[in-house]
Amino acid sequence: MEENQTVTLVGVRSPVGSKIDYYDGSGFALELGDAVMVRATSGLEVARVVIPRCQVARDRAPNPLLPVVRPATQEDLSTRSAQEKKESEALRTCRQKVREHDLPMKLLVVHCAFDGSTLTFYFTAEGRVDFRRLVKELATIFKVRIEMHQVGPRDEARLFAGLGPCGQPLCCSRFLSDFEPVTIKMAKEQGVSLTPGKISGACGRLQCCLRFEYDFYREQRKKMPRVGTRFEMEGHPCRVVDCNLVTGKVAVEREGLGRCWLCCDEIASLLSRPQP
Repeated sequence: MEENQTVTLVGVRSPVGSKIDYYDGSGFALELGDAVMVRATSGLEVARVVIPRCQVARDRAPNPLLPVVRPATQEDLSTRSAQEKKESEALRTCRQKVREHDLPMKLLVVHCAFDGSTLTFYFTAEGRVDFRRLVKELATIFKVRIEMHQVGPRDEARLFAGLGPCGQPLCCSRFLSDFEPVTIKMAKEQGVSLTPGKISGACGRLQCCLRFEYDFYREQRKKMPRVGTRFEMEGHPCRVVDCNLVTGKVAVEREGLGRCWLCCDEIASLLSRPQP
């Protein structure tokens, strides 16, 4: 039936470390790290496979779903290597021009379109920047179309990658496609320390993992009794003193018998009984 059909997806990332885009990878035996040619908004581009082929229900696949054009050839990679040299030169030149015009912006990276028609500069800034004169000068120097894209702190961290506090590569540079809002409420729900240095990522904003673990903690908390809840167990007055949302265990202090850990199902069963 139509609803049971699946498609073969492969996740790729462009040279500038943008978000992961998904393509139909059914036409080729692609492996993690393979270089491929795909059609992006800027035209044909070289990209790397960062998420191997996987089967996904058709209704969960991107629409429209574009196919991988082909595996990249040695000629494609040579073209890309030459473009990287041009990008390095363009970045040095642009940084010099930014200093000359005293523009309040921080240049990050530059990307040359595969057909060589466009140079796109990525930068961060506190507010809006009037870079019209800069663009004109760069267009005169490089004889191509110049585009300037302002990005935020999260995008900056994704562009440069690195390791998170957990010791793993940053989620944004590894598998996250889009940034979703992260709030301090999510940190509170998970019972983590609210010290800024402990809940902030490399970008200086709240860690993305607080968002994609939030639903689990929220559902777990619904199953747990509140700290301070009193009940009786085997004739002994008891009080809930702690909850471990990860293990689903509840710490119970029994009068005269000390503390023990019980599963939340056991606590729910005890609380459902009539209390004296």
